[in-house]
Amino acid sequence: MEEKREFAISVLHSPRIVEILELLEGRSSSKKELREKLGVSGSSLVQTIAKMNSMGLVEDNGEKVEITPKGMVVLKIKGVLERYGSFLNSVERYVNEYLLDDIPPNLLKRLYELGELTIIERKEDTFKPHDEFVEELSKAKKIEGYSTIFFADYVEVFSKFAEEGKEIKIAVNEKVFSQIVRNYKEDLLRGLSYPNVELFLSTKDFRFCIVITESYFSISFYLRNGLFDYKRDFATKRESGKKWGRALLEYVMKHCVKVDADFVERFERRFKI
Repeated sequence: MEEKREFAISVLHSPRIVEILELLEGRSSSKKELREKLGVSGSSLVQTIAKMNSMGLVEDNGEKVEITPKGMVVLKIKGVLERYGSFLNSVERYVNEYLLDDIPPNLLKRLYELGELTIIERKEDTFKPHDEFVEELSKAKKIEGYSTIFFADYVEVFSKFAEEGKEIKIAVNEKVFSQIVRNYKEDLLRGLSYPNVELFLSTKDFRFCIVITESYFSISFYLRNGLFDYKRDFATKRESGKKWGRALLEYVMKHCVKVDADFVERFERRFKI
């Protein structure tokens, strides 16, 4: 166990070892090339390469030095740690404020994929979708998401998007669906008549909201007191962040049923709306 700890400490806490691994990623190199790029003495480099060779991070045949599969794993681990650092740097002030219980464990472990998030604060009317959010959606061809909150402005915004031919696939919880059926039934049925629109009702009440487009991912959370945080959204345009968001939406969709006009009528009768 002590040897394993020593290995991890030696590698990840040694900037020189990591630097050499990065230089060797994807190509072999001579010691002369490495020495010139690193700006170190020959004896210092020989000692470091010998140590890395004994650790199984590189192979040194005398002429060329090559990274090993073990060395590549170390680089990947370093990348993960850096992305975790980037993620925590952007949200560490808020992490303890939010409920993360409804995010599946496998995705919680991959939160680093979100990278450095942009924090969007609503400073005026917290009960309206913020301008940046609407602007991002207006640029998209495809909009997917899950919502547990409803803004009245959504009716006009999404009706316009549907008419423009945007591909829309949205899941909502029962509370939001009830609001829509009760107050905007005609708009709902008109929207469902578009071939580019799909609406789903979630059978589980997940405590977060997400939206994904081709170039944008946004997530909003519930506070630990159980209330939704209307003031703050977290957004990213990183490909890894969008991929993480799609994985979360896929998880949500496993607990959803598709809505059509007949479903709306049955829902009305069942709940006497």
